[in-house]
Amino acid sequence: MQLAFPVPRVEIPAFPRDDVMLLAVLAAVVLLPLPFIIATFIIVGQSHFLMTFIYQYRGGKMNHRYLLVAAGLALGIVAYFVFVGEVVPVAVVAGLGFAAHFARDEFYLRGERLDVRAWSTIAGFLLVFFATATASILGPGLGFLPLLVTFVVLGGMCVRVATHRPPSATERYLWIAMLLIVALSLAFGLAIQILAAVSLLHCLNWMVGYGRKVRPDAVRRAGYWRATALTFLLSVSLYFLWSEGGVGFLQYFFLLTYWYVGAIAHFVLTSTVVSGAKRPLSA
Repeated sequence: MQLAFPVPRVEIPAFPRDDVMLLAVLAAVVLLPLPFIIATFIIVGQSHFLMTFIYQYRGGKMNHRYLLVAAGLALGIVAYFVFVGEVVPVAVVAGLGFAAHFARDEFYLRGERLDVRAWSTIAGFLLVFFATATASILGPGLGFLPLLVTFVVLGGMCVRVATHRPPSATERYLWIAMLLIVALSLAFGLAIQILAAVSLLHCLNWMVGYGRKVRPDAVRRAGYWRATALTFLLSVSLYFLWSEGGVGFLQYFFLLTYWYVGAIAHFVLTSTVVSGAKRPLSA
């Protein structure tokens, strides 16, 4: 018997193995103790920042415009903490900035262009981050409400998007990540852990993505993984010098408030406005 109305046929591409691995990391990390998660994403994040500086320098990105913006950022940060000093606005800017940075970079990592659907997906990721952060502030009593509303909205948007054309690899990845973030927040109430885990996930995505790009070239591959290992070991060593050895000035790298500041600087200095257009990693 033939149906009276057409049913759209949507072919979903095979889910990449790397995406499965990285989303599994997200699911696993949220179950670990919060202090361990925070320490891990701070250490890995500082390693990520340092690797960015190294490769920006090697790629000739640190031109006069870059240095001028960096100097302006440094002056603005010092002025903010001298005259204002409030931590919450810094955390909010860092959180929302990270959500946009994470989602946009996923398109770059896979070599996909930013069209209207891509920007709507990025907006959805911003919504998820805002709802998850709001849930952590409201606590267990009312925190589920913004997450529940977001989950319903995302589910409806995902179905609508899928029935118009098959999602790209990045869109699929981000939609599944969004649904997973909200579902885990609703199920376990671990909003802060999940936000921290997503920060770690971003660094891992970059590590794997760039490693895949340099894999065909033995010299570049060896240099990249050597630099990755050395920057990570340096970050770990400095973190323990601060946390266990009492080296006070290192707080400006590893205390969470100042880490947020470093993250904001990272978002600005890696933007196309400052460092120029990027060549897709998949190219």
